Parts: sequence; C-alpha cells; structure tokens
Amino acid sequence: MNIPKKIWNAAEKRGLDYIATGGGFDFIWRGIGQGECRGSDTNGVDLVLALTEDLASSPDVLGEPCTVSIYVNDPEWQNGLFIDFADAKKAMDFMASAKNVWTIDSIGNGERPCKKTTTTFERISDNPPTLEELQAKVGGYIEIIQLSDRSQLCVDEDGLMKNLPVNAKASELAARLGRNPSRIVGNAVHLKGKGRIQ
Repeated sequence: MNIPKKIWNAAEKRGLDYIATGGGFDFIWRGIGQGECRGSDTNGVDLVLALTEDLASSPDVLGEPCTVSIYVNDPEWQNGLFIDFADAKKAMDFMASAKNVWTIDSIGNGERPCKKTTTTFERISDNPPTLEELQAKVGGYIEIIQLSDRSQLCVDEDGLMKNLPVNAKASELAARLGRNPSRIVGNAVHLKGKGRIQ
C-alpha cells in the first residue's frame, strides 16, 4: 500500500479501507452495498478519496483539498458524482458517515456537490478523425495533449471554463503517462498509432 501513514491512520480511525487499482495507484476507499470487503471492489457504491487537483493521486497530507468520487454500480469508475472538500479530514468524515447512496444527497457544511458526470472516453487507433469529428466528440474546440507514450488525448479546450465534469478514465491515463496536472474534464478521445493527429 502506497498511502502515507498519517492519511492511512486517519482513514482507519474512521473505519475506512483502501483499494489498490494497479500501477501503484492506491486510494482510501469505502464500499457500500454488496461485496464490501477489505481492499476489494463492490457491486454497490464506491467512495474514493483523491486529490482535487489530480484525481489519479491520493493526498499526501491531511490538509490538502480533496475530492470524494462516488460511483454507483460502476466498477470501472467511469461515471460518478464528485464532491470537493477543503481537506482530507472533512472528505473522510463524509465517507465514513454515508450510510447508503441516498444519504449522499444531503451533504451539509457548505460543501459543493458537482453534477453527475456524463463523460465519454473513446480510443481510436486506425484512421485519424477529422477536426469536425473530434469537435463533435468532445463538444467544442479541441485541445491535443501529448502523452509520454507518443499517444494523444483530445479534449474540449474550454472544458474547465464550462465546468465540465471530471473524466476519471482520461485523468487516470493522463496521470499514468506523465501529464501534470492530470485532471481531465469532459469527453476525451485517446488517439494512438495511426489514429494520431500529425
């Protein structure tokens, strides 16, 4: 487990667990519903603690702004509800207090809930799409992000200004392939091989 000791102690004190997602990515986690067990996924609701600035990373200290990602019957963590908190302690208190998915609607304490995501993640590795096709897929002007494996991530250039929801799969890919910050919002298209834009 690669979660800092102070974070893990605070989580354990609140009855929270951790989950290892592979590739060295471990997160404070709580499963609600079917199949809740130590370090395992659940078929019910997953609550996952991450840094607000980089959803592919866990906090290093308790005072960092954090986001709780909530996934309902979504073991791939693709479509979630994201709630930002001032620090890891408040985020973990929320995670520990949630009794079921319906309690998540009443957040209190002035915390800001974000809208449910409706992001898509598409991979293209054969023929490169046209500019118009990419704009239609991401919903606006495009921004091409170069990744360390020479693949590209195409996103909405104005996604942050539009307050689009976080794309968990694209954010994880960006973090893994050296993009910092790796918080990707809105629809994303991953261009590989012959699908890359020249």
